[in-house]
Amino acid sequence: MKKNITRTFILVLSFALVSLSAIAQRNAPKDPNPFLNKDYWEKQPSISSIQATMKDGHSVTQANRGGFDATTFAIFSKNPISTIEFLMAQGNDINKRTHDSRTYVFWAASSGDLDLVKYLIDKGAKLDLVDSHGYGPISFTAATGQQDFAIYDAFITGGSDLKKRKTTMAKMPY
Repeated sequence: MKKNITRTFILVLSFALVSLSAIAQRNAPKDPNPFLNKDYWEKQPSISSIQATMKDGHSVTQANRGGFDATTFAIFSKNPISTIEFLMAQGNDINKRTHDSRTYVFWAASSGDLDLVKYLIDKGAKLDLVDSHGYGPISFTAATGQQDFAIYDAFITGGSDLKKRKTTMAKMPY
């Protein structure tokens, strides 16, 4: 009986903490850099709009506390390749380490953007890197549930070696 009360208490406490965390995140102030807000990128801004925002003093290379930058948010919001190309030309290296030491090809693949994956591979995205959890681009993509086999084919065509696995984990950039 005492065990059931303890379990119930832990369950209720866990639910309360999760609820409070969700409320806090929803009510958290937005980052003053608009490039670090996902709603900015969901509007699919033009390059001229991005340039105007940059002229206001906002950085497209800055990362938030979680390690996400403008390019990762643009990838998540399915912005065109021309936008990703522009953001990388501003100082976001194709192999820049972001959240959990993942590069842009990790995010493009897990998001299911085959054209962007091919573009990044063609431009020199390293496919032998490992994130801070020990995943390479292919294993991370699989772990996120991506079922588009053309993405895996692009990795293989791009030079991914499925038999060789890097054993050291990457260090966090922040």
